[in-house]
Amino acid sequence: MEAVTNYQRKVYEKLKDYIEELFFDYFEDDQSLCLYVRYGSTLIEVGVEYYSSEDVVVEMVAYCVQDIERKEPLLQRLLEINHLLPIGAFALVGNNLFFSYKMLGSSLSRNSFFMAIKEVANTADEYDNKIVEKFGGKTALAKFYPRKQRKNEIYKN
Repeated sequence: MEAVTNYQRKVYEKLKDYIEELFFDYFEDDQSLCLYVRYGSTLIEVGVEYYSSEDVVVEMVAYCVQDIERKEPLLQRLLEINHLLPIGAFALVGNNLFFSYKMLGSSLSRNSFFMAIKEVANTADEYDNKIVEKFGGKTALAKFYPRKQRKNEIYKN
């Protein structure tokens, strides 16, 4: 595991305070600086990653659809949806679909975080069941896919 900077820890604690305000129930992985909240039929991971000596990236990842077959109609539809979305994007990692948005820790405020996580949550919750119905797979709550596993799969290819 990479060393955690004081600034990463500070942003993580700020996010934790914001999440406690906004969500009744959440859980945390203090070691990897990730917080998890459930929203509708999706699970949202909020993580803090090193970006530079002066900043960090706050990433919000909604677990949308797991075990989906990668077929051209799905890929085309995701590109069309991504083009229309005001923030964030869908991404396929292996056979798992995520919706994510990133922001710099230096631009983090209570309001900017609330607006961003609301958009991520609503977008994921709006599309996950539609995608499962049309293209197959399972919603996030049916299968959990942690950050470490997701990142390892990206880097091995």
